[in-house]
Formats: sequence, structure tokens, C-alpha cells
Amino acid sequence: MKADLIKVKRKTIENLLWSFIYNILLIPVVAGILYGYGVYRGPEYAAIAMILSGISVASNSITVLGTRID
Repeated sequence: MKADLIKVKRKTIENLLWSFIYNILLIPVVAGILYGYGVYRGPEYAAIAMILSGISVASNSITVLGTRID
């Protein structure tokens, strides 16, 4: 039982990391922070980042689907 809780907690941390990675990389680019270096993308890239973040979190969560927590 304790191993199952550890597995769920680990997946939760992984999901947070995936979400932070997508958002930390693309939101500053869309905000124009790197515009002086010639890097700028429109808001659609932030939307794509959010979609990819959601997909990666959902697909990562599926791996604990069979875990039973009492």
C-alpha cells in the first residue's frame, strides 16, 4: 500500500515538472522577453504549450490507472 502511494506521489511530481517545463519555456517567448534576440512567437504558441502540457500530464497519469489506494 505504501509503495502505491509513493508511485502516485512520484507521478504527481512528474506531472508538475512537465507542466512547468512547457510553461517556463514558451510563455516568456510569447510575452516578448526574448524579442531583442529576434525570438518572438504569437499567443498561439502559448496555447500549443498549454495543450501539450495537458496531453503530457494526462498520458503520464494514465500509468497509475491500475493503482489501488486504500
